[in-house]
Amino acid sequence: MGGPAHGIALLEAAIERIRQGQEQYGPPDVMFERVAKIWSELLGITVTAEDVARCLIGFKLVRWDITDDDDVVEDSCKDIGGYSGAGFEARLVARSKRDA
Repeated sequence: MGGPAHGIALLEAAIERIRQGQEQYGPPDVMFERVAKIWSELLGITVTAEDVARCLIGFKLVRWDITDDDDVVEDSCKDIGGYSGAGFEARLVARSKRDA
């Protein structure tokens, strides 16, 4: 069954997703900020790049909750790891801009 090796492999795959996302879409903080601006306009509230990461993680948690398919759960876990890393990066960038 599972074990530490499976968890490590999953996290390594999440890291690769972050790298691929940066190649396709640019830095996560920039992409999440763009999404935040659109969501802010659509919802009529202020949405931050960190909020985007949290919402995307929430979506993946719902997918995880509603399926018994291990492949879907694994994919969701990889995405959650990627969104967590990207969201933390967006947080650090926002903080450095605020403190500058």
